[in-house]
Amino acid sequence: MRSLFLPGLPAEINSDLIRRFGGHYSDYRLYPGTEYFIEAFDANTYLSWLGNRKSGHFRRPLALYVHIPFCTSLCFYCHFNQIIPDDDADIKTYLDYLAREIRLRGKFLTGDTKVEQLYFGGGTPTLLSETQLSNIMQEIRQNFNLVKEGEYCIEIDARKITNLSMPALKEMGFNFAIIGVQDFDQLVQQSIQCLQTEENTLRAICNAQQAGFKTIRIELIYGLPKQTVQKFEYTLEKIIVANPDQINLLNYLHLPEKFKPQRNINLEDLPDTEARIEMLLLAIARLTDAGYMHIGMNLLPGATINW
Repeated sequence: MRSLFLPGLPAEINSDLIRRFGGHYSDYRLYPGTEYFIEAFDANTYLSWLGNRKSGHFRRPLALYVHIPFCTSLCFYCHFNQIIPDDDADIKTYLDYLAREIRLRGKFLTGDTKVEQLYFGGGTPTLLSETQLSNIMQEIRQNFNLVKEGEYCIEIDARKITNLSMPALKEMGFNFAIIGVQDFDQLVQQSIQCLQTEENTLRAICNAQQAGFKTIRIELIYGLPKQTVQKFEYTLEKIIVANPDQINLLNYLHLPEKFKPQRNINLEDLPDTEARIEMLLLAIARLTDAGYMHIGMNLLPGATINW
């Protein structure tokens, strides 16, 4: 069944309430918040926390997250840790430490290494070469038990897939492709410094489908600078035709005081709250008509609407 990740909202817009009570709150995707990462949470505390998994007879399977922070350019909208490497030596050093971390965690969790979910995020995981990614996967398999029917995801940048092929990723063991689209309009892309042609993106989706990925998820963002309801509708219709299994629709969260790259975005270029909600309701209507099931249950992750 195809599915759609969306914040849930009523089917009508009350403009007066939006103007009176629209506001911002912290990103619900960050839990715990970054303010909880303090020096008091040292290595001993972390090991004690991991040790709690070994108490009792019931143990839940593990889910692993691997962060590849490297990008060739800085996207202004991004909230996540990203690094523009000076040269290949920076990437090699990071991967050496990553392999060491995998071995350390595997050693500590001996007898408790059953993994059902694996997620490679970034940054840009597909910036790495086929050999580099394959080596990481091999290190994980040597230290953890990846179950046969597990969900093994990788974020794919359609602009940075030149060193890899979709069949190669599938052969490594990835079965879940996540492809960022954001918006196809060139002015929107220029305003967030994320130039990505429609042709390359749609080809990446098609190639992932032909390679036999079990699930293909597309990520769209509404509320981006220079974005309008009409531009968003164009992107939405193109994605519906591409027919991915899942669509994750995110509301752009503008927090330049926390995320330095966002300071390059002009506040006056952002669509107002009413336009954002029009985009959201349009997405709910069009995607539901296209056969997607709305399974998201969260309010807007950039604005609180009080009804």
